[in-house]
Amino acid sequence: MRLGSVNYETRGKIAILTLDEPSKLNALSAGIRAGILEGLKNADADDAIRVAIITGSGDKAFCAGADISGFDFDPEKARSFLIAALEVLAAPENTRKPVISAVNGIAYGGGFELAIASDFIIASDRARFAVPEIKLGLLPGFAIVRLQAMVGRAKAKEMSILGDPISAEEACRLGLVLCVVPHDTRLRNGSRRSRGSRCKWPNRSTTAALVATRCVTPSMAFRCSLCTRTHAKASRPSARGASRNSARNKPPMIVVASGDIRTVLTQWTRRRAVIRLA
Repeated sequence: MRLGSVNYETRGKIAILTLDEPSKLNALSAGIRAGILEGLKNADADDAIRVAIITGSGDKAFCAGADISGFDFDPEKARSFLIAALEVLAAPENTRKPVISAVNGIAYGGGFELAIASDFIIASDRARFAVPEIKLGLLPGFAIVRLQAMVGRAKAKEMSILGDPISAEEACRLGLVLCVVPHDTRLRNGSRRSRGSRCKWPNRSTTAALVATRCVTPSMAFRCSLCTRTHAKASRPSARGASRNSARNKPPMIVVASGDIRTVLTQWTRRRAVIRLA
């Protein structure tokens, strides 16, 4: 199925989104942006789908970032573009199901930011990663927030100020990439990881793990894990069968949109409530 400039297909319980403008190195054109949003929305809404994989068509690029061929530096138009782009770059984090980026080539700028918003990155040995916005006199919007937590302050500054690409092996050493695989096997490896993930999905522990690892502080993540354990303990009937007491002692349930993580955890600390993403 074609969604904008993205090919959407399902293989069993896996949804695969292929960015398909190889002549433009799969840059974030309007068609690519619309396809990513719609594809992840479809995967989220489909109960048969357990995991989504994002990859790029062709051998050269996963996603080369913004489509600067039609870039307009008029302040108001640039502002509108950034708002639209940030919605796309945050989409993997706002998806309730695990998202894997199978990076098959260059992932620069917005393409790199899209990848690091995913839960895992499986990189081809030909992959390259960079935030080269500084070479256009710009700052990376999404990555400047994420990189420091992922690779540390010094490396985040180096990547943002110099804009030089790093190899897949270096990205793996820094912890950006889960593993590096031969180029022709990156999608197969992504699917294999998906099969491992879907066995444990959906359940509260997996949901809590996704919440806790998607751009929250360590203390917030700790509270989220406590919330899962509290619910498990409260839900477990005693050996004498006092299930009614367990049910009565369950912490209250808060149902929220997946993007509102900080509000969720704040509510939990006040009410000792269990998080369930809507």
